[in-house]
Amino acid sequence: MKINLLFNILMIVILSSCQSANKCEDPICFNTSIEESKNNYVVKLEFESKKDTILKLDARMFTTGCPDYWEDPTEFYKNRNPNVLKHNHIIVENTDNEVRLLSRQFFPKGKQIPIELPNCAFLEQFDLILKKNKVISYNFFVGKNQNELRVSTSDRKVKLHLYLKNNGHGTIISSSNWIDLNRYISE
Repeated sequence: MKINLLFNILMIVILSSCQSANKCEDPICFNTSIEESKNNYVVKLEFESKKDTILKLDARMFTTGCPDYWEDPTEFYKNRNPNVLKHNHIIVENTDNEVRLLSRQFFPKGKQIPIELPNCAFLEQFDLILKKNKVISYNFFVGKNQNELRVSTSDRKVKLHLYLKNNGHGTIISSSNWIDLNRYISE
């Protein structure tokens, strides 16, 4: 009898731990991972679609400091109005529910750093072709010195949201897993 009870408890623990994994129900899902390279971090986005489709992405989404792409996410996030933003974006969110657009430069609180203005004239739209139930990867680079994946200097975890505009309307089509910055970014 005790062995049966112990076995049932063990099965409940195993099954409940299996159910704690988040399953993405969005039409397009993505996970993130980071690898360290010589001068940058490589952020890998792994997309999985429930249908064959094409994502039309703007390369400025993945580049920090493009002045013609700057937008303020405050109204968007405060009112949850997806039509406030004019462009496609990667939105960075921390555990305090604060947000920053990846395209906006990260400024550590209390520190002065020069504004970087990369040449965005050559960054164009590109198509990311997604096939049903197949994982497609896209990599982009973020700088090590500026900790571009943070919203605040105290961030330890962030997640990324993919925000797309379509015919004047916008929506977050997917959100990534949490990225543990402690594993990658040092002070």
